[in-house]
Amino acid sequence: MKAKNFLKKHKILIVSVLISAVYGLVARLGFGLFHKMNSISYLVVIPIIMGAIPQLIKTSVKRKAYLDLLFIPWISVLTFFVITYAFKLEGFICLLILALPFIVLGTLIAFIVRIFKINSVQRKKKTLISFLLLPVFLSPMEDYIPSPSKDYTVRNEVEILASKQVIWDHIIEVDQIDEKEYNAGAFQYLGIPRPIEASVSYKGVGATRIGKFSGGLKFVEIIETFKPLEEAEFSIQLDEKSLRKIAFDHHVLNGNYFHFNTAKYRIKSREGKHFLSLESSYYLRSKLNFYGAFWGNWMLEDFQGRLLAVIKNRCELKTNEL
Repeated sequence: MKAKNFLKKHKILIVSVLISAVYGLVARLGFGLFHKMNSISYLVVIPIIMGAIPQLIKTSVKRKAYLDLLFIPWISVLTFFVITYAFKLEGFICLLILALPFIVLGTLIAFIVRIFKINSVQRKKKTLISFLLLPVFLSPMEDYIPSPSKDYTVRNEVEILASKQVIWDHIIEVDQIDEKEYNAGAFQYLGIPRPIEASVSYKGVGATRIGKFSGGLKFVEIIETFKPLEEAEFSIQLDEKSLRKIAFDHHVLNGNYFHFNTAKYRIKSREGKHFLSLESSYYLRSKLNFYGAFWGNWMLEDFQGRLLAVIKNRCELKTNEL
């Protein structure tokens, strides 16, 4: 009985939330079809529309508290996320990346609509239709604006209590990393692959290095710089045949706006101590590079720190055995 009364009382709200979520789903399918999920139209305009829909659809139901405006967009976005995840359109890590713009912008526009107090049914209808059609006009216009490209670099360093030779022996080729040996973090549980091993065809410039990751993912790396006991640099290409059947691999790793450039190891000595640094560079091409770089830098810093910890532990363990 209580459930029935709740549904009756909040029928309009529930319907508006579902319409908002379905609108997001249709937009996701459309933008995904044309490979435009990194566009302003999808990452900015769609969240705004989803946040506005419930506020514009409600008629006699009044929101007495501004707290409602906070949660209604969240419910719409959460419903949208559940649907996309259920149909395997998005994975956990992709939804995490989408969460910030969708929740923040959806909530913001809900407050704005409330402030302007659009009360008449006719005015609400016109405003709603205008909102719903925005992507149809904005997305083609956005295509005429070039997407800037930019290279980004992330660097981490660790002190290792071992000789340069021992350190060098652990970076060109990497023996299999057991699951217990690698301190997995939140990103790994959300779908970011962890390193497994790396092998080389020979040790020198031009050699091919195969980096294997969890789930069978592989990267083909060419040694561009080879200075024994000092520096090794690899250019990186994704082995597309090894892509996992998850959204992150196809949307990000094999997308049209992100690409790994190089990885560089350097061994330096300071005050009688040895330090190993790992520097990774990658390329972004979108109109929202700053947002992509926020996540790219964070994920790479996390990856580098965990990989360097494995190398440090192995090198120091080897030194203690000598």
